[in-house]
Amino acid sequence: MNMSRNTIIEKLYNGFSQFPGFWEIDSIICRATAGSPYRSILIRNLNLSIGSTVLDMACGTGLNFPFLINAVGSSGRIVGVDNSEKTLKLAKNRIARQNWSNVSINKLDGPEFNGKMVFDAALCTFAIEIISPYRETIQTMIDSVKLKGRIGYIGFKYSKNPLLKMINPLWRIACLLGGGADLERNVPEYLRQNMKEVFFKEVYAGFYYIGIYEKQ
Repeated sequence: MNMSRNTIIEKLYNGFSQFPGFWEIDSIICRATAGSPYRSILIRNLNLSIGSTVLDMACGTGLNFPFLINAVGSSGRIVGVDNSEKTLKLAKNRIARQNWSNVSINKLDGPEFNGKMVFDAALCTFAIEIISPYRETIQTMIDSVKLKGRIGYIGFKYSKNPLLKMINPLWRIACLLGGGADLERNVPEYLRQNMKEVFFKEVYAGFYYIGIYEKQ
């Protein structure tokens, strides 16, 4: 029986999560740690305040949670969604260690999420080029936030740097093998067609982007 892309990604990330320290090493190499300046830039521009509610799509091990907690405070609410059970186990451990009572997580594929609350903002970091189906996941995020609410992404892209464009083919292979990221999607262009872009910045020598969009 052929496995769906979602099932393959879930198994891949469950496998990664069984190796002690894997995600810590991965996040250091990719500048995606819990102290990542990219996460900080993204979350600072989501227009969050004390008491805000935020959806963290493909939350992984919860590396966004410290930034989000600082932004929304103890009176805010953070809801994480991810389809990898073993990765979410690491997120649960993080929540328990920090005693965050206002953070909850759900094991679901992105399009399956159907929260009953309307969020002030949503984000998806280092995952939208991996998630399948990504357009349906983006729509779920749009449907989940209030009018004029912001939705932010950190994603993978080809570099436009004249000195680095030559390694784009190697970067494409590394993204596919290292986590299943599909650079051919051109997610930023799709987002621009469906939402108002309010912030866009290329980082990590142009191999990542930070994009923030507003629901109209």
